[in-house]
Order: sequence, then structure tokens, then C-alpha cells
Amino acid sequence: MADSSADWRVAGLRQLDRLALSLRELMRTSGEPMTVDVLWSADTPPENRWIPDDSRLQGLMLSEADSEEEDEFDLVLSTRLVLYRNCFPQLLFVLPRPDQREVTPTQSWEDYASTLERQLTAASDGSPKPWRYLRDQSEISLCAREILWHSGKTQDGLVSRYVNRPISRTVSRLLLKLSIAPNAWSISIFVLPISACLLFLRGNDKAFFFGCAIYQLYS
Repeated sequence: MADSSADWRVAGLRQLDRLALSLRELMRTSGEPMTVDVLWSADTPPENRWIPDDSRLQGLMLSEADSEEEDEFDLVLSTRLVLYRNCFPQLLFVLPRPDQREVTPTQSWEDYASTLERQLTAASDGSPKPWRYLRDQSEISLCAREILWHSGKTQDGLVSRYVNRPISRTVSRLLLKLSIAPNAWSISIFVLPISACLLFLRGNDKAFFFGCAIYQLYS
């Protein structure tokens, strides 16, 4: 389900794009084909409706749902739902696979939206959840910080967890305010390991120290 929140940028990514990429990852891990129908709210003007077009979505079949057609679905999500890393095992437990139901015009969209919000609210038992439901744009800033916090991995060592990750999150938070593309940033910092290598080749203690520092910054 999509409404004006589809265009909300959370941590540099529009919500509809984020949802589609998350479903593409779910499709990859499950190994099963997936079709996604984007059902827009009735109050969203046609010129403001769109379908994600990202090369990373290869294999995921995306189309705009016709609210006047009957259809069957396995899972209902909303562009107000921000999904964090590895969220689907918990999310699918909270949102059990519904019985085959019909998608009907306008009011049905509102029914599904309220049902989803009610299910997610009922699942809030005080423990952290790998998702957040955005009720308005004022929650975006907090949500972006949570996304960066969930960027860690379970296999991170002590150095990665307490040194690399905090530095990475700080840099990422600053970069998200800029228009630089991820690939452009990756290419631009490639000079760091080259500089570290040149320092190592000098062979003295001072050069070795700064080489290690630069390589650590790069990592």
C-alpha cells in the first residue's frame, strides 16, 4: 500500500524504493518468484504515483494494482513501514499469511492500512523491533538513526563493533545529507588504501603507524 509516504526519504532512500529492495532480498533468500502490486491510496493524484525502477530489483515483478480489480495476496505492507536489516523472520511472525482476500476500492485500502497498523501496535511489547511504522514525517530523523544503528553485523569483532561501526555511522549520517551516490563515494575513498600501501613501503615506524591509521579509517 502506498500513499504520500512513498516519497519520504529515510536514510537517503525513498520509502517505496526501500520496500521494494527489501522484498527483492526476501525473494533472493527464499528462492521463490515474487510479484508485487502497488496499491495507491485514492487521494494520491495519478501524476504522483510511480513504480520503483532500480537495476537491483531484477527479477522482482512490480506493477500498479488496479483498485477496481479483484486480486489475491499473501502479504500486505505499507510505505509507512520502514524495514530494517533481517526483519522478515519477526515481521512474518507478527503478520501471519492472510487467507486469500479480495482487494476492493478505496475503503479497502483504508481497512488494510488500519489493520496493518493495529497488528504492528499489538506486536509492540517493549522490546526493540527491526522495523518502525511512521505515522508522520516527524519520526523520520529518529528512524534514520535506528537504521544506522542496525547496520552492524553479528559477526563484528570488538574493533569493528566499538571503533569501526561508530565511525562508519557518523560518516554515513553526514553523507546522507549530501547528494553523492554510494558508488561515487566508494571510488573517491579508494585513494586511502593506496596511500596506506605507499606509507607501508617506506618501512619506518612513523610511516607504519600512519599507514595503519589510514587503513583502519578506510575499513
